[in-house]
Amino acid sequence: MTGGGRRSTIGRGGVQGRASRLGAWALSGALVAIVVGGCGTEAPRTLRLIIDTDLSVPTEIDELRVTVAASRTPEGRICEPVTRSFPLRQETDLPLPVSIEIGAEYSSWVIFRVGAFLDGAEIEKLRRETMLSWPTSGIRDVSVNLEAACLRRTCGANEQCVNATCAGIQFPGILDDPSRRDRGVSCDRAAPVSDAGIGETEGTADARDGGPTDAEE
Repeated sequence: MTGGGRRSTIGRGGVQGRASRLGAWALSGALVAIVVGGCGTEAPRTLRLIIDTDLSVPTEIDELRVTVAASRTPEGRICEPVTRSFPLRQETDLPLPVSIEIGAEYSSWVIFRVGAFLDGAEIEKLRRETMLSWPTSGIRDVSVNLEAACLRRTCGANEQCVNATCAGIQFPGILDDPSRRDRGVSCDRAAPVSDAGIGETEGTADARDGGPTDAEE
């Protein structure tokens, strides 16, 4: 795993609201990245998560934690997941852009989990987990919104809350189940067989908002 890449602080220029934060990010060009070990000279196919929440920072959440894994085949097992933590100190730390680049080997699909925490990661307030196919080329932006309304919603064991509605999880429990993994094959790009890591990258794009299916094609 490469050294803990950190985001730049993204200011709103005194303008309040979630849409204004997204506009400020689109102009900033500085991104955090979870890099799923790309190789070669061509620009890697990339999913770019735009993570935001209407919970208050830092009183309701003070950390985001992103876990990523990928698979070789549609039905295949995953490499061992890689996780990074991003402290939140003020509202201008959001939205948080996180790039996930395709790997050389585990290139069939990618799964990610975003958790919102409070009090030094002792309390997980909200969680979103999604499996996606890689874009056919270039960068695809995916909105990941952690809504306060979900704090009051109780969903089933294989469901998650999206916009205050319970929705099914594609591969429930896969990120926490060692039997679903290729043992010893870390998703970290620094491992002998590599497919993930975290560093810094740069770029700009228009972020897009979405509803219950905002992380799907």
